[in-house]
Amino acid sequence: MKAGQKTITLKKRPRGAYVAPTDCPACDAENAFETKRKNGAGMLRGESLPITYECQVCKHCGFSLLTVPQMGERIRLAVEAYQKKHNLLTAAETRRRRLALGYETQQELSDAAPNIAIATLKRLEAGQRVQDVAIDRLLRDELRQLEEKQKRKLVQKFLQKTKWSLTHGAMTLNTNTISYTRWNAAKNPTPVEAGATC
Repeated sequence: MKAGQKTITLKKRPRGAYVAPTDCPACDAENAFETKRKNGAGMLRGESLPITYECQVCKHCGFSLLTVPQMGERIRLAVEAYQKKHNLLTAAETRRRRLALGYETQQELSDAAPNIAIATLKRLEAGQRVQDVAIDRLLRDELRQLEEKQKRKLVQKFLQKTKWSLTHGAMTLNTNTISYTRWNAAKNPTPVEAGATC
């Protein structure tokens, strides 16, 4: 430590629910922190990833720290940046595709795709860990198969509905044609029907 540099000691918080700090440990100011967004870098697997995250900054001396929720969010942002950089499924994309398939819970998707473990889905959608390339490939294959299966069902349902509509439309058209023919014949009888002689 350099001469004259102040040692900062964070107060030990009591057990129980987490409470964000309010007093600055650097300048001892009370109610000093405000939430600000900061550009920085997240380190993950030896790579520096640019992210923008929230932190608590002292209004008096500029000292900054992260609360427990902010630390979790910073990890999530770093994981997401790494996944996008390496073309891996992100937590948001996995969740979006699961909901698009009609599975409200992770367990429902795991039941529909037995090759995907429920623990894998929970870790991935939590956004706190990066999946291996092999797991990512397996998950993509399973999701693609389920999406193709859903697409085939929708196409079959559409074709059945279209077939019924075309059949119903043809019946209506034939009925209207017959009705118009009878009406036209009554209004404009042929010479034979009108009693004309040759």
